[in-house]
Amino acid sequence: MSVKDAAQKFLDDATARHLLDASIEKLKVVLEKQLVPFCKRKHICTMRQITFSDVIEFRKSWGG
Repeated sequence: MSVKDAAQKFLDDATARHLLDASIEKLKVVLEKQLVPFCKRKHICTMRQITFSDVIEFRKSWGG
């Protein structure tokens, strides 16, 4: 499954679980505006390509 498709499925599930709008918006920022572009920059197309090192690098990129 592509990273983009997985992110959308996760957001769809959050909506189906009736999470607060603010929570869904936060998830959208992390997934659509941060994770998907991060994966594109690293030429990661599918979820299976994401490694533990990628997860750590992604988390470090958040700042703060």
